[in-house]
Amino acid sequence: MKIAVIILSLVSMLICVNCAKYTGSSDCVPSADCYPYEIDSGYVTIQVSYNTGGAGIPVVLYDGYAEDNVVIWYDTVYEESVSFWLPTKKRYAAEAFYYAATPQSIALDGKKLKEKSYNDCGETCYEVNEIFLDLKQL
Repeated sequence: MKIAVIILSLVSMLICVNCAKYTGSSDCVPSADCYPYEIDSGYVTIQVSYNTGGAGIPVVLYDGYAEDNVVIWYDTVYEESVSFWLPTKKRYAAEAFYYAATPQSIALDGKKLKEKSYNDCGETCYEVNEIFLDLKQL
């Protein structure tokens, strides 16, 4: 019984030493890829169902909700996806109009483009964020 208490005490001390190793700021080594400046933009990627050689798909990109009708971009897309570099901390929505389908269908999706950060040795690091607006036909 006495040996079990001694072993348990040694294991507890090892666990505490290992925990202290990573919580102390003097032992922390920040990663080299930490970008310490806030990134104010990110990618908004719109994905559609496009058949190569087929009719293009009219797509509308909105600032905010689609109901607000603040159009950022409108065009006919002839590929599976299109990306935009837009400000973070904002909501974006997109609509795709599939006229070739019977009956005609409209796809709608929207999300908020948030800034992406993590903590590295007490320093806040930022990463480029991306949202995908899925306008593919079901």
